[in-house]
Amino acid sequence: MNVSLGKQLEKVVEQQVKTGIYQNSSEVVRDALRHMFLEDDSDDTELLAQSLRAARRSPRKRYVRGEFQKLVAKAVTVKRGQAKAA
Repeated sequence: MNVSLGKQLEKVVEQQVKTGIYQNSSEVVRDALRHMFLEDDSDDTELLAQSLRAARRSPRKRYVRGEFQKLVAKAVTVKRGQAKAA
């Protein structure tokens, strides 16, 4: 994948590589994207906690693999939809 960053962002990426923390520009961009997505999801912490409490109170003994992730993903989608509507 090729991405155009513009001169200012290219300089920032190059500076990060020069620090020695990153081996190349791809690592810088991947790390920046990870941080961006983690910040986006930070609002979902309480939602995750609520989902965990609901799962604990559930009459079911165990969740099959992936079922809890689907439950959380659905709750996050609903929450984000409500935020966009507001």
